[in-house]
Amino acid sequence: LAEPYVTLASVRLSQERPDEAQPLLQSAVAIFAAANDASPPPFDVRLACAKMLMEVESAADALELLQGLRLEHDDALEVWYLVCCAALQSGEAALARAEATAALAFAHSEVCPPDETEWIPSLTEVHEEASAQCAAERG
Repeated sequence: LAEPYVTLASVRLSQERPDEAQPLLQSAVAIFAAANDASPPPFDVRLACAKMLMEVESAADALELLQGLRLEHDDALEVWYLVCCAALQSGEAALARAEATAALAFAHSEVCPPDETEWIPSLTEVHEEASAQCAAERG
């Protein structure tokens, strides 16, 4: 089970001991990877793990985990926002911009659940940041 690792990592982060949280999160990621697709660990556990991975500067691992979560729940704009943040943190501004563009298109569509639209300002902000980074990279 990955849950104890994620819970203990959360405790270590709240104790401001990220160096102790990181290996716990990596253990959880290994468990997620080994789980078969028929019975993945709970969504909320994987989401919490991804957020903490970003906190301990393991953005590439967080991005991989979040992209899988986004495929499972493509109507969850929080996950889309976190994908964008992890991509930016990983130095993948073009990916962040593309994801934010797609997320905003979904957010403004009629199929977007009404309670998800609260993410529009955050997605707009991350889109602007990613666009600025892309422009800076082009010189």
